[in-house]
Amino acid sequence: MMTSGANSDPSILRRFIWGTLMAAITAVLIISSGLEGLQTAALISALPFAIILILMSFSLIKSLRQEKN
Repeated sequence: MMTSGANSDPSILRRFIWGTLMAAITAVLIISSGLEGLQTAALISALPFAIILILMSFSLIKSLRQEKN
């Protein structure tokens, strides 16, 4: 959505470019370090989202406790 200007149906060229880039990155990771490298890259890219989810959980708990009073 960010690269397509909030268009929910991006052009074929844009979808092709993104698909090619993802396939190339995956191929390079598998060729350079095997499946372990691909798994490591997936874990590293997911870490910031996990931290944000943990912080959101603490925020939700805090908000629910304040609403109880």
